[in-house]
This record gives sequence, C-alpha cells and structure tokens, in this order.
Amino acid sequence: MSTTRIIPATFTAATTSAAIDLAEGVLVGVELPSGFVGTSLTFQGSNDNITFQAISGFNEGSATPYTAVAINLTVAASNNYTFKFGLCAGFRYLKLIAGSGTYTVNCIVRSLGR
Repeated sequence: MSTTRIIPATFTAATTSAAIDLAEGVLVGVELPSGFVGTSLTFQGSNDNITFQAISGFNEGSATPYTAVAINLTVAASNNYTFKFGLCAGFRYLKLIAGSGTYTVNCIVRSLGR
C-alpha cells in the first residue's frame, strides 16, 4: 500500500531550494504558497545529494517527441499542481528552481508501495 507525504522545499532568498530527500517515493505534486515568487518551476535531480543537474524529459505529444527538453512548468502563487506520475522519477534528491524569495513549497510525495 502506498502512502503520501508532504516534504517542504525551502527557498531562503535564493532561486534554488534546499535539497529534498524523496527516499523511496516519487514527486506527484506541489502546493505553492501565496508568497511564491516566479512564474515557472524547474527541477534538478541527484542520487548522491552532491551533484545536481537539470532534469529533462521527452515531450510525447510534440512534433519532436524523442527530443529531450528541460522540465519547465508554468505556475502561479496560491495554486496546487499535480504531475504525471514519474515526472522526476529516478532521482532520490530534488531541488526546485523558481524566482528568488523566502518561502516554502510543499512537495507531495507518494511512496512506491509494494
């Protein structure tokens, strides 16, 4: 049986959040606070919590479905967003990138049930 956890990604006057540990889970959504700064959200992934790199994916619905593009989501403050399951799968640690400011984005993580 899978469970859902809320993990805070904290921005402290920076464009990149502190790293969050997904452990045995997958990011399935985010809750953006009213103080969220920016109009887009991108992600960096790491499996060693040391080297973080941009996460790219394949845009299956586009004219060039097998061309990798960086995941860049258009977002707004005071909104909740769900993601296609597996958007950032494959990475234990994530950092979120957005406009600078001091706030917390809640990351909704679903554990991989057995």
